[in-house]
Amino acid sequence: MPSWCLLVEGDLDAAVMERVVAHAGAEVLDVFGRRGIDYIRERLAGFARAAVSSPTLAVVDLRGSGADCAPDLLRAWEPPAGRLALRVAVPEIEAWLRPLPGSGARVGPLYNAHLRRFATAHWDIAAARGRSRSLDGCLRALGTRGS
Repeated sequence: MPSWCLLVEGDLDAAVMERVVAHAGAEVLDVFGRRGIDYIRERLAGFARAAVSSPTLAVVDLRGSGADCAPDLLRAWEPPAGRLALRVAVPEIEAWLRPLPGSGARVGPLYNAHLRRFATAHWDIAAARGRSRSLDGCLRALGTRGS
């Protein structure tokens, strides 16, 4: 079974990506980050060096990155080649969970907790994949780079 380390912005991203990795038939070795996009940007090269021994999937939201589109973000960050895969959730990982664009999910103090619960217990990844090019790309990356 392929195995991956994850590098994510926060706890919701970790919950979503653990489900995505499992859906791809792989397992999660460890989860790093959970300290926001700047933490990932500043340490990406170090995680790329560590990925030599354990493939790593880094996932960041386009929203909040300062880039206009995913290709711009990837060019600006210049992810190192090798066993670190950098994927961009467009516009953000929360969008992968929404049943329809513009569904009007309410934001409040328990927003992330509700989304984490939904991601772990109810999310239909196969259906969501058909609505999100960035989720589809992430699943394709998992299928081609795992160890």
